[in-house]
Amino acid sequence: MRKFPKVMKRVVAFTLFVTLFASLVVFGFSVKAANITIKGVDIIYSNPGEDCSTEITISWHAKAKLSTLRYTVKSDPNYVFATVINASGVYDETSFFHYDVAKFYKCSVTLKNLDPDTEYIYRITCEDYTSEEYTFKTAGASEFTFAYMSDIHAIPYDNLELGMTAVKKLQTVQTLIDKAEQVNNTKMSFVITTGDETWRGSQYSNWLEWSKTTLTTVRKDYLWLSCPGNHEYYTQTTNSVWNYYPDKYSSNPSAIYSDPEYFYNTYFNAVKSVPKNGPDGIPSSYYTLYNNILFICIDSMQVGDYGKLNETRDWFERVVQKNEGKYQYIIVYQHYPWYDFVTGEDKYAYRWNDLFDKYGVDLALSGHMHGYLRTKTLYNGKVTTEAKKGTVYVVSPQIGDRPKVTSGDQNKALIAYRESTKTWTDYSAISTITVNSDGLTYKLIDVDGKVRDTFTIEARRATSISDNHKASIINSLTFSGTPDSIVCDFKSSYSIFVKNIKVEAGGKSGEAHPAEQKTGFVAASGLANNTLYDAKVTVTFIDDTTYTKEASVVTSETFGLIDNLRATATSSKMQINWDVSNASLVDQYKVYVNGELHGTTQTNSYEIDKSAVEFSTKYSLEAYKDNKLLFRKDFYYGLYGDVNLDGDIDDNDVKKLVELVLSGYSFNSGAIKLLDNNDDGIVDIGDAFRILAYKNNKVEHIVYNEYEVVFVSIDGTILGKEKVLEGANATAPTAPTVSGYEFVGWSVSFTNVNSNLIVRAIYEAK
Repeated sequence: MRKFPKVMKRVVAFTLFVTLFASLVVFGFSVKAANITIKGVDIIYSNPGEDCSTEITISWHAKAKLSTLRYTVKSDPNYVFATVINASGVYDETSFFHYDVAKFYKCSVTLKNLDPDTEYIYRITCEDYTSEEYTFKTAGASEFTFAYMSDIHAIPYDNLELGMTAVKKLQTVQTLIDKAEQVNNTKMSFVITTGDETWRGSQYSNWLEWSKTTLTTVRKDYLWLSCPGNHEYYTQTTNSVWNYYPDKYSSNPSAIYSDPEYFYNTYFNAVKSVPKNGPDGIPSSYYTLYNNILFICIDSMQVGDYGKLNETRDWFERVVQKNEGKYQYIIVYQHYPWYDFVTGEDKYAYRWNDLFDKYGVDLALSGHMHGYLRTKTLYNGKVTTEAKKGTVYVVSPQIGDRPKVTSGDQNKALIAYRESTKTWTDYSAISTITVNSDGLTYKLIDVDGKVRDTFTIEARRATSISDNHKASIINSLTFSGTPDSIVCDFKSSYSIFVKNIKVEAGGKSGEAHPAEQKTGFVAASGLANNTLYDAKVTVTFIDDTTYTKEASVVTSETFGLIDNLRATATSSKMQINWDVSNASLVDQYKVYVNGELHGTTQTNSYEIDKSAVEFSTKYSLEAYKDNKLLFRKDFYYGLYGDVNLDGDIDDNDVKKLVELVLSGYSFNSGAIKLLDNNDDGIVDIGDAFRILAYKNNKVEHIVYNEYEVVFVSIDGTILGKEKVLEGANATAPTAPTVSGYEFVGWSVSFTNVNSNLIVRAIYEAK
């Protein structure tokens, strides 16, 4: 089945909230309740999906009920092939009801079946307003780095004793992310925050402050893994969540834990759309998979002395067990500290360390204490030197906000590093974690770019690989023929996931071990030239699952011979056309229909009576010179959705497809390529709806395919890579000079691209 670049992928979740705020009071500094008029679109978040390699959720607030999301891959900067999603939902005026008065809609759209390891861009329009461009990157790279920070306390007022002005606070966030990328020499893949993004969650003005992209672009440049802190619960007039409903709970704090509205975490969930896979009644706790890491976010406000600790612990076990085999590392994050930075007291670790030990949690992140603390590797509450055992617990510093100092030495033997930010520039720091198959490398970086602390956690599990990654690797396999070999290439960035790869053809075989050799190709050599071979490649992944892929490949000295091979429906004929780079090299073409020879021609076109073909017909073209086979390729009709082969997409195609589905028609690979427009692996009624939506101008494209073309040298070094639209041409880099050899061409054509390609430089001895 065709692998779509998932710019066209479907949307599954549309939710809508509205927040209404009234009076504003801060520490006795009163601000008259204000009616806030929001922009057409604001408070935009790129939230994680359950598996970030293929699923991301976009949430935003809109001024009107209807708004439009347009998203595409980053290599389509003009949004020519963007997917367009019209979002609407239910007006909600109960989420916020105390302070800043603002009327708006909250929309949440989950994008599914995205391409792994791919950057996407999007904009949102409501009425006549269009947002800035936002960006996120899906999981999939074999090595990546992410940022971690805490306690930002965004607020639009300067007269609070928070250590720095509102503007300076957001500018410091931007400085920290810039320094993090300079130190690591890479862009962050995403950002984790362990709570207190705002000063008062109940104040809409706080969330608006945090959304000011004129002061920091961090929120719009990255996927954002948010964790609720105590300030996300705070009302205006108190530091205590017990006064969420003052009359009901001020005299009986524990009673609040029985209130479903409290557990819903109203303010946090009014602006975020995290995965809906948390414990029952606590949607602000969740888990997400990002490549080979299982991230578990715990709403620590819900697991206090009166909270649902046992329920959350049970959920934690279910999550880890359910996802076993999908991750190499486990990272848990919450707001409240595992160990108190000030005193060293065990605040929350004792509630969790038995489960962390049992399931091998690698790293536990937290915040709240406004100082930095890192423990040694702990197991059973004690320091361990036992290999591949134990958890490192971290407390993050704050962003320019009331730095604390230590005043006690409890658990001193357990603590590896503890330091106040009181003497640091801007009292602030950010952390980065670099992830690869060997381990996790942590760095604490201040606003001057100084690395204050660093440590490494060695991998305790084998590299994990998800089904999405397996599909990406299988889809990336390409075959090409050289004078005496058949070469199978695949993305070298995926090599760590492949234990063994073997290619077989004509009784010859070649084998490689990419996870060890870090190679991205393997060849079966010693074959006859200008000969058609049935080739098979067998891929064994690191979890010992095995997949095969087959193709018919010609060993040939001719490069770039046939381009733009296509089938076009006319009124009564199926027209087959192709371009030839050098017609003198060919004296005969043969055209096959479903494997049977249909006829020959000496020109670059051929007609077939349409009564002899249908939408699932497989065509094949062979090119010969002096009875030697130079080229062979299989292909299908390419006007997606044209079930009746009349050259148009209309109601007749919808009707015919519905009839075929209801009759139990068996769709072959060619039919799936043509008709599986929602890329779920089958052709069904959903694909008919997609055709109907296209016909009625509800979507701009039936499908949108973008492919990656990678050029590699003779030794496998990547010379360049390019994303191109289906049917477009890639641009080759300059082939390097190799002593004693002459460059003679590229292994496969890269015009009229209709699949992911790896194009190898071919050389002959001088």
